[in-house]
Amino acid sequence: MSFTMLKSALRRLFASPVYAGLNILGLAVGMACCLLILLFVRHELSYEAGFSNTDRIYRVSREYYPMDGARSRVPASTNAPVAPALLEDFPEIVEVARVMGGGLGLQRGDQSFVESGLRLADAELFTIFDFEWLAGGPATALATPDSLVLTESLALKYFGRVDVLGETLRAMDAYDVRVTGVIADLPANTHLDFSGLLSLQALVLANGPAVLEQWNSSTDYHTYFLLREGVSVESIRSGIPDFMERHMGEGASQFSTLPIMNIRDIHLHSEMDEEWKETGSINTVYAF
Repeated sequence: MSFTMLKSALRRLFASPVYAGLNILGLAVGMACCLLILLFVRHELSYEAGFSNTDRIYRVSREYYPMDGARSRVPASTNAPVAPALLEDFPEIVEVARVMGGGLGLQRGDQSFVESGLRLADAELFTIFDFEWLAGGPATALATPDSLVLTESLALKYFGRVDVLGETLRAMDAYDVRVTGVIADLPANTHLDFSGLLSLQALVLANGPAVLEQWNSSTDYHTYFLLREGVSVESIRSGIPDFMERHMGEGASQFSTLPIMNIRDIHLHSEMDEEWKETGSINTVYAF
C-alpha cells in the first residue's frame, strides 16, 4: 500500500469514525467467530487422537430390533460373556476388555465419597489403550482382585500426591483395595470417561464366576477389542450372526445383533444409548 493510499484511508477513517469503528468491530467479530469455529471443528475431529492403534480398536454393543414399530434399543454396551467369547471364536482379535459400572464408593479414614467415574475393568484394557502412566504400569495395574488404578485427579483428592503405590482405600464399604497404578487424567477428546478403575475380578469374588458368564445378563459392559494387524474387521462383522446363534441360542440373530464401531467414530457417529459422554454430530461439523 502506497503512502498516498494510506493517507486517504486514514482521512476517511477520521471523517466517519463511528462507521469505521463499526466496520472494524464487525471484522474483528467475524475473525473471532471463524477462529472459534475452526477450534471447534478441530476438537470434534481429534477424538481418540491421543491413543495408538486407534484404527484397530473397536467397541461392540448390543442392538435389539424394534417390535411393534417401536424404536430399536441400542445400548453402547453388551453382555458380560461377549468379550471372552469373541476372543475365543475370532482369531482376528488380539485382545478384549470390558468396563462397567460407575457411582461406586471410596473411603479413606473419615473421607467417604461416591465417585461417579469409578468403574470396574478387565486388566486387558491397558493392553488395548496406551494410557500415560505416572506411577506403576500396565503389566501389574489390575493384576489382582484388590487392585485399584487412580487418575491423577483422584490420587490428589485422596492423598494429595501421585506417588501412592501400595496405599489402601476402602471400596464400596465392603473391602480394601490397594493402589497399583496412577495414570494421567483422560483428555477431553475421548469417549472414555473414568476417574478410577477397580478390577472386574472383584465382582467375581463378591458374586461368583457366574456373574460374568450369563448370556442373559444385563448389557452393562462396554466391550472393546484390538484387531490383529493386517486383517479386516468385516470378517468379524460377517461372523456375528453365527456367533450369536452359537452362544445365545437358535434365533438370537433374528431379534438382535452386535454392532461393531471403531472408537474414532463413536463421538461423531454414535446414536447409541448409555454413552458415557454426550456425543457430537458429524452433520454439525459438515455444517461449519
